[in-house]
Amino acid sequence: MSSINLPVLYANDSCPYVFRARIALMYSGIEVEHREVDLDNKPPSMLEVSPKGTVPTLMLSDGSVIDESWDIVRWAIGQNDPENWIGENNAALALAEELVEKNDGEFGEPSMYYKFASYYPDRDVLQDRSDCEPFLDELENRLSKQPFTYGSEISAADIPIFPAVSGFSKIEPEWFADRFPNLNKWLDRMSASPHVQCVKFGHTPWKFEQAN
Repeated sequence: MSSINLPVLYANDSCPYVFRARIALMYSGIEVEHREVDLDNKPPSMLEVSPKGTVPTLMLSDGSVIDESWDIVRWAIGQNDPENWIGENNAALALAEELVEKNDGEFGEPSMYYKFASYYPDRDVLQDRSDCEPFLDELENRLSKQPFTYGSEISAADIPIFPAVSGFSKIEPEWFADRFPNLNKWLDRMSASPHVQCVKFGHTPWKFEQAN
């Protein structure tokens, strides 16, 4: 297929929201034109289709735009779901909706402060870490009964939370592994999955014509 006809994904390798979208797109076999975005120098073409200027932004071949990562995940799985990630009667997808809301909400803000604590010297880093623990405890309890969040196999409920939890675990890895042993094993299983391993990094910024 010519790149002219491909959906265009505006992305940035460092963004966990991009990571979740790319896992789903590759799982569903959806080829895209990847445009790596320098977030300090966003291309005008991206801002034209999505003025809020966030990544990921996916422009489909018909010109429609999806600029929320979880919406991209749902769209991709809706196009092709070869391993039934949505679960029986959409049960895994329903669980995913609940986990995404918590991952992006109650966990998202304190985990950001915890991860970038050096930029926020006036904040209590241990309190920020503590504020993240209720969501992680919920996952830890769920994973004490099964290998993945929905059951015995990867599903739509694992993909959207993996990037952020993985990033969190790397800040204090020994503390994390001791505090959340089942969650740590889940991260190992997810990291070893071909669905995660096939996502490549190291893109160079997309070159575009600068506006005058």
